[in-house]
Amino acid sequence: MLKKLITTTTLVLATMASTAMAQNFYQNLSPKVDPIYDPEKIEVVEIFSYACPACNTFEPFFANWKETQKDVSDVEVISLAAPGQGVWTLYAQVFYTLESMNELERGHQAFFDAVHKDRKRFINEKQIADFMATQGIDKDKFLKAWNGFSTKSSFNRGTDLIVNQYRVPYTPAVVIDGQYVLSASDAANRPGNGNAYEKFIITIDEVVNKVRADRQAQKPTSVEEEAQAQ
Repeated sequence: MLKKLITTTTLVLATMASTAMAQNFYQNLSPKVDPIYDPEKIEVVEIFSYACPACNTFEPFFANWKETQKDVSDVEVISLAAPGQGVWTLYAQVFYTLESMNELERGHQAFFDAVHKDRKRFINEKQIADFMATQGIDKDKFLKAWNGFSTKSSFNRGTDLIVNQYRVPYTPAVVIDGQYVLSASDAANRPGNGNAYEKFIITIDEVVNKVRADRQAQKPTSVEEEAQAQ
């Protein structure tokens, strides 16, 4: 009886410890948010702002991780720019404009660098268009896209997801599978060496693997499939 009690207590404590650790590394989102695109894929959604210094620090880490996912068939990496006060909403529209033009490769990191390395401050889209022209992006096309339907639709959808569905009030953040919210502050609680952003990436990998394993476990076995077919 004592042995059984000790075993049961150990199991309970181990479960509590595991739950506590998990809660330190990410937050559960309830209710789960529907996929943006493909329900068959594990969506990893980055929430950022060009106005956010922490986002600027995190971006190289996330960009490197994103590069490793190019050939991973079941992962979809998505970025959303967060609106807010001051220049946040203006800068969010920069991202959606570049996205609609397929010009993120030339404009995305360049705009981060302009704001945080060169300390440039932009107060309207014309100034931003002038800057984008220095990156080889057509100024007139940029201004046209700025007011285009695609840009406005993406901006509105992104804002609704961030504010009303994910309900994330900070950046940078990463939402995985519509149900797990990750942040640098939570990831920093991980034991071991490395800065908060390195631990953030480790946590992303772990949660992606968790979702993958959970999905695999939910799939019917071959015996169950045969039974259903009969």
